[in-house]
Amino acid sequence: MLGGALLLGGDPDDDDAHEHDMSMRAVLLDTAADAVAAAGVAVTGAVILASGGNYWLDPLVALLIAAVVAWQ
Repeated sequence: MLGGALLLGGDPDDDDAHEHDMSMRAVLLDTAADAVAAAGVAVTGAVILASGGNYWLDPLVALLIAAVVAWQ
């Protein structure tokens, strides 16, 4: 997902017409948000696995991600 967001971001020095395309910006932001959410879930899973517990982190991170999505 991060690779897709970087690919969609393109060259920041390029003054092409795609820079002002709202559809491309929306897809870029959605892909970047998906990447951040997936990273949050992966890190939380790793912490739960490494600590041998702390299962309360799973619903906490899910609620935080849901709150950010709802805010946007």
